[in-house]
Amino acid sequence: MVKTCEKKAFSVIEIVVVMIVVTILAAVAMVKFGSYDTLKLDAAARKIASDIRYAQHCRMARQQIVWIDFDNTNNKYSLRREGCNGTYPLITDPFTKENLEVNFTSGEFQGINITNASFPYGASQSEDLGFNDSLGRPKSLTFGGSLCTTFPSMTGTGSVSISYKGRTKTIYVEVETGEVSIQ
Repeated sequence: MVKTCEKKAFSVIEIVVVMIVVTILAAVAMVKFGSYDTLKLDAAARKIASDIRYAQHCRMARQQIVWIDFDNTNNKYSLRREGCNGTYPLITDPFTKENLEVNFTSGEFQGINITNASFPYGASQSEDLGFNDSLGRPKSLTFGGSLCTTFPSMTGTGSVSISYKGRTKTIYVEVETGEVSIQ
């Protein structure tokens, strides 16, 4: 009895078809997931929007003055609340259990720039967004010395603009409702 030896291998056509399919899948995955730069900017915008909503929640739940101090110069912001004896301690982040202060000069959001934080009241602008209303409506804050003295209502939509490598996102805070949106 003679044994025949069958050779098993892929043909050139099969290999070319597999390579074409893998190339198409890789191209679709790159388009679907976008670039890292876009993802990083989107994540930073969602973080700011989430922290604004958290400040509103803290105001309504604790019945304390709460505000977000945007520092455009140093690329950071922090959430503060009314404390005892004229102090304004940082609010604790519910997830990390650390002070809620976001610094865009280091960590996961390094390189993100706060290009503008503007919350209008009357003819003036403020970089601070406050909540001194039991319904969580936004107010602009002005300080006299170390004490928060007035809480005028915002007269227009407030916004925070951030940028990263030529891309920009803006977080809007509506006047009466405090609704937060990202564009």
